[in-house]
Parts: sequence; structure tokens; C-alpha cells
Amino acid sequence: SLARQARPRSARRLLPGPPRGAARQMALVQHAGEEVVEAWTFLVCLFKRKESLKLEAVKFLDHLERTVRSMGGVVQLRSEKPQFWNIFDGKDNMVEMTHLSPAVFDFNCIVLAAFPSSEEVHTWWNSDEVFEWLKWREPMEKIGIFPVDGLQQGLDVRDAQRKSFGDRMMLLELMKMEKFKPIQQYVDDYKRFAETASKDVGIHCNLLFAESLSSVLMSDFPVDAACASSWRSKEEANVWYDSDNYHLSLVPSKTYYAKALTLVVPIFEEKLENLNQMRAGMTVMTRLR
Repeated sequence: SLARQARPRSARRLLPGPPRGAARQMALVQHAGEEVVEAWTFLVCLFKRKESLKLEAVKFLDHLERTVRSMGGVVQLRSEKPQFWNIFDGKDNMVEMTHLSPAVFDFNCIVLAAFPSSEEVHTWWNSDEVFEWLKWREPMEKIGIFPVDGLQQGLDVRDAQRKSFGDRMMLLELMKMEKFKPIQQYVDDYKRFAETASKDVGIHCNLLFAESLSSVLMSDFPVDAACASSWRSKEEANVWYDSDNYHLSLVPSKTYYAKALTLVVPIFEEKLENLNQMRAGMTVMTRLR
């Protein structure tokens, strides 16, 4: 069983509550030529799992999912198998090359959750359920939890229709700012280029968020800005990443003014695992013939 730990004293400190007496309001985003949609608050949750406690880490993330869903949130992505991740850039910021240059984003588990408003994030974070969950954090060497203002409504990975017809890959960018103004311009330009991607690149960019962070819940990783978009395939994400808009207008700011990591993560990780197992089985059968 996992050893109990007290909740870190700094764990509750940075997310402000809603204005006193203010009614709960949904943020709304108007997309060009589309109806107004609810913009939820997303939670980027990063974990560095202790390899000696893999089973306990799975239980810890299961517990996290239960707390989110029990309080009206959704879990949009959960991935804990880095062998299925594709790093587009910033590998040296994720994998430590030498002890002289430690990796700042050395996580090996990702959960992307969402709540209808920042007020509900606040309620979730200060709940007894989360307090109890964090007592069991022993399997995790590092934890980072970062609220980000979203551009659309959150979706749950359990949605059967989404599993059949929805996007299958998440392009995630994390940045540690070296200079604020260029990176703020980066996320603003990111949103502008995503809006016109269908016309400029020939594919739709389903952008969930692109923002510098205004609050942090737990900060074992130095994330100052984050972008996330979902795609039908890794190839589609690669088309966006290889576009002129991205490389000529976005990459210079990220290269010179931030430590950054860009990677593609499967939304339905278990499907890839099942596919790999089927392929391995077919290979064995072929050899036995």
C-alpha cells in the first residue's frame, strides 16, 4: 500500500477564488462563422512517475480521474506510456542528455482535464477529495498542475462516439519563458494562425488553448505557457507543424525566448497498446507457420 503523505503546504496557494458574491459565468468564445461556444478551463497535469512504483502510480491517476469526474469535470486525455509519444522539438528539455544540463520537462505521465469554469476548478482543488488524493502522491517524484483558459468545451475520453469518430492525437506545447513579451506574442499568433489554418494550410486546427499561465496549483515543472490542439492523425499535426506560418512566424520566438517542448500524444492510448499487441501476436503466428 502507498505511504500516506500530508498535502504540501504550497499546494493550495496560487489559484484565486471567484469574486465574492459574483454569479458563476461561463466564458464564451466566438469562432469565425460558427456559433458561440462555452470555453472551459483546462488543467494540464504533468507527473514524473517513480519507475519502482508503476502500479501505485496507475492507482494514483485513477484516483485523480475519479475526483475530476465526481465534481463535474472531464478527463480529455490520459497518457502514461512515453514510448507512444512523438517529440517534434525540445527533446533535450525532456530527456536529460548530461547531468550538467538537466531536463526541465522530464515528466512521463500526462493528464488533460477540464471544468466548465475557473470557479469549478477552484472548488475541485480545495475539496476534501483532492486533499485525500494528494496524501497518496508517493509514487510521483514530481507533480505539476496548471489551469489554462480554454477556447472550447472539454470532452471526455470515455465518450464512445468520440472514440469512433473524434480526433486521435494531441499536439502539446509547453514553454518556460526566458522573456515574457515574445512568448505572449507567440501564443497570440498561435491562436490567429490556428483560426486561419483551413485557408492557409488546408487542414482544420482544433485548438483547445494557447495561453500564458496566470495561476499554478502545483509547480514541480516550470511551465509558463501552453498550447494544445487535437488532430485526426499524427500526419495532420505534422502538416501544421511544418507549415510556413508555424516555422517562419512562431518557431523563432520559441527558439530564442523559451525552453520549449513540443510533442504529439495519443488521446486513446489503450487503442495503440491493443493494436501493438495484435501485431505482435500476428508476427508470432506468422513465424510458427
